[in-house]
Amino acid sequence: APTPPVPPTATPIPAPSAVADAVGLPAASACVRSGRLTLRLKGPNGTRVLSATVAVNGRVKARVKGAEVRRPVSLRGLGTKPAKVKVTIKASNRRTYTATRSYRPCARR
Repeated sequence: APTPPVPPTATPIPAPSAVADAVGLPAASACVRSGRLTLRLKGPNGTRVLSATVAVNGRVKARVKGAEVRRPVSLRGLGTKPAKVKVTIKASNRRTYTATRSYRPCARR
């Protein structure tokens, strides 16, 4: 007897927080001390990062590609207001991943 055709399954789209974790963004629950934030970028699902763009509050602060991608990206002077950090990564699987998180500064003592 012929086997029945198997219906195709859709590739699940990861949740935004899962993409942010996979890209290497630090948790947003912690406050940012003295306006400094260090990002260690990584490719999701075992892919390599070919290039990355980091924007803070809509302004591009860093563009990295090649060997620079493996070094930590340090963001300074985030200020006293919450900062929205957006990271766009081009991965070795030819996909572009975008993750956004908001970071708040630590309260003054």
